[in-house]
Amino acid sequence: MGIFQPQYIFANELPIYGLPAITACGDLDIMGLVSAASIMIDEHCGRTDGDGDGSLVYTTYQERLLASPGRNLYVIPRRPLVALSQDTITALQTLDISASGHYYTGCLPSINTLADGTFSAIIGASGRYTYNRRDAFGMHDVYSSFMSPINEISLFGGPPTWNPIDMVNLDYDSKTGELWLSAGLQLSRYNEAIVIYNSGYDPRNMPTQIKTACAAITKNLMAKGSGTTGMTSFSSSKVGVTAQFTEDVIDKNIQRLLAAFVTIRAT
Repeated sequence: MGIFQPQYIFANELPIYGLPAITACGDLDIMGLVSAASIMIDEHCGRTDGDGDGSLVYTTYQERLLASPGRNLYVIPRRPLVALSQDTITALQTLDISASGHYYTGCLPSINTLADGTFSAIIGASGRYTYNRRDAFGMHDVYSSFMSPINEISLFGGPPTWNPIDMVNLDYDSKTGELWLSAGLQLSRYNEAIVIYNSGYDPRNMPTQIKTACAAITKNLMAKGSGTTGMTSFSSSKVGVTAQFTEDVIDKNIQRLLAAFVTIRAT
């Protein structure tokens, strides 16, 4: 499917957030400005990846993560983590058909059950042993890792291999993004992991701060004139898309509203 188009204020909500109703807008495409403001929010919050996919709306991401120094923990940057049932996916797909989009990003349903019987936001994960930071420890994080035939082959014959990780005995905090994964060979934690997971909010009930920020950006765009985005720079890299806008479009008050939703990557 194509790039998802978020729309954080629906037509019937315009007056609630101080925006003119469609019938009172004349030639002004108010919903077009709302859509532009919604895209700006996703870019500002770092929700899009290098291919332009991703949103504060329920989205499936694939991340490549490094283990926290000295701990068997990984930090997932895009939060909150959420488990999605097939019924939820079907409902969003149905809404997309009847409402021309804005609901379904292409996210995948949760397929794994945790040890406590609940659905997991983590769809899949693989780990591998790689070179560690030189200031942390030699070439690997434990001496015994040198005894692994997998590591010996990798050391002299190519990149380390990826190993599937148990999807039952894991633990995560949906709000902080901290993820605990089962150890691998010889009970040694993986240095690096690839994690597929679901994150975001229900498009039918987005947080009030996001809706308020969307209305404020829309008003700023109206003041600048139709068709003006206020974007000053745009870049795409492995860690995602970064966009900067003039301060009068995403001003300090809007930034405060969105602060809790901005993606923060551990270093």
